[in-house]
Amino acid sequence: MLTGAYYPELSGGGLQCRTLVNALKASVGFTVLATSRRSDLPALASVDGVPVYRVALRGHRGELPVAGWRLLRTFIGLRRDVDIVHFHGFTSKMLVIYALARLFGKRIVEKPTSVGGDDPLTMSRAGLSGSVYARADAFVSVSPGMTARFRASRIPPARVREIPNGVDLRRFRPASSAEEVRALRVRLGLPTTAPIIVSVGFFSRDKAPHILFEAWRRLPPTTGQPYLLFIGSTDPTHIEVDSQVVAAIKGEIGRAGLGERVGFVEATDAVDEYLRASDIYAAPSRREGLSNALLEALASGLPVVAARIDGGTTGTIRDGYTGFLVAPDDPAALANRIEVLVGDPPLRVRFGAAARQLAETGFGIEMVAAKYLELYRDLLVKTT
Repeated sequence: MLTGAYYPELSGGGLQCRTLVNALKASVGFTVLATSRRSDLPALASVDGVPVYRVALRGHRGELPVAGWRLLRTFIGLRRDVDIVHFHGFTSKMLVIYALARLFGKRIVEKPTSVGGDDPLTMSRAGLSGSVYARADAFVSVSPGMTARFRASRIPPARVREIPNGVDLRRFRPASSAEEVRALRVRLGLPTTAPIIVSVGFFSRDKAPHILFEAWRRLPPTTGQPYLLFIGSTDPTHIEVDSQVVAAIKGEIGRAGLGERVGFVEATDAVDEYLRASDIYAAPSRREGLSNALLEALASGLPVVAARIDGGTTGTIRDGYTGFLVAPDDPAALANRIEVLVGDPPLRVRFGAAARQLAETGFGIEMVAAKYLELYRDLLVKTT
C-alpha cells in the first residue's frame, strides 16, 4: 500500500487505506509504504500488526531527491515479498515507485482520491506523470462521478472498477439515546444543550472551513447560537494547511469574542465520538473524491449540508433526503440550509435515519473489502 501519510499521521487516503487493511489483513499480507512529515515517527513500525515503512518528506528545500532515493531503496528491499502495489492517490513523488513496480513485474492498482486533483481527465494533462499514471493495471473509481471521468478519458473501461470508500459501521454509528449524547459531550468538553455543527478536515482552501465559518456567522439569533466544532489540523507546517485561512478564522474569533462558541480539535482518535455528540455535519469542500469524513458522518446518523461537487457529494448526498446540497463558495446558501436543520429537530432525525441507511446499504467496509479482495485475486490470476 502506497499512501502519502499513514496513522498516526492523518490524511484521507491514509485513513481509508488503514480501514481497508484492517478489514482484509486476515486474507492479504499487507505492507505500507508512506511518506512522513513527523520527525518522531520511526522509519519502520508496526501499526495494527502491519509493517509500516516511512520516508521523511517534510517540505524542506532540496529534500525531494533524497526522499525519492529513500523510497526507491525501501521499495527495492521489499520487492520480493510484493505481488501488487496499490497507490492511494497519485503525486509526482510516486513516479519512482510506479517505474520500479513496472520494472519488477508487479501489478499496479491506482485509486484516484479527488476530482480535479488526480482523476483521469486531470492527469491526462499532466505530461510525463499522466503517461505513467495511465499505465496502471487497474483503476478504482470511488464514485459514479469519477467513473464518468474515466469513461471520458483514454483509459480502457476494462481496467476500471467502481468500488466506493468504506466505513466501519460498528465504530461509526448513531448515538443510542439522548443520555449517551449528553455523556459524550460532558466527557469531550462540549456544550451540553446547544446544537452542534461539526466539520472534519484540514484547514485548506479546498476544504473551505472559512466558508463554513462565514455561514455560521450569518446564522440569526433565533437559531439558538449553535456551537461550531472544527476537527482537523490548523498547524501551518502541515502541507495541506493554509496558514492564511487559519489566521483569518482564529483572528475573527478573538476579535469578536467567539471563543466559547467555536471549538478546535487538532487531532483525535475519537472522531466517532465527536460525530455521535453532534447534530449536523457540514461539508463545504470545493474538491473531493468520496470523502471519508462524509461517509463517517452518514454512518453516524447525521444530516449533512454539503457543497455540490459533481463526482463527489452529488453521488452520495440525496438533496432533501439525507441532507442538503448547496453551491460551493456560497456561505449564504450554506447558512440557510443549516438554519433549516437547526430549527427542525424532526427533520434532522429523518435525514439522519436515511443517512445511516445509505451507509449500511452502500458503504460498509466489509462489502467494500470483498470487492477489493476480488480485484486483487483477479490481478494475480492474470500473472499466472
